[in-house]
Amino acid sequence: MADEFKSREVCNQSGVYRAVHDPQHTPDHDVTVIYGHIFPRCSHHGCNPNFVLVAAGQNVNSNNWFK
Repeated sequence: MADEFKSREVCNQSGVYRAVHDPQHTPDHDVTVIYGHIFPRCSHHGCNPNFVLVAAGQNVNSNNWFK
């Protein structure tokens, strides 16, 4: 089962997420969301897309090899 989140939830894993909107509104698209940030609402119509984790990642600023 995919990791799926709703708008206004807190992101618990940085990575690339597929934003799943109402298909009549806009096609699905991929976005980067950072750990601790809030999954946003759609800024055009205020709707609440779902977000599905496509690829987990780590913020480079949190990685010991890059500090």
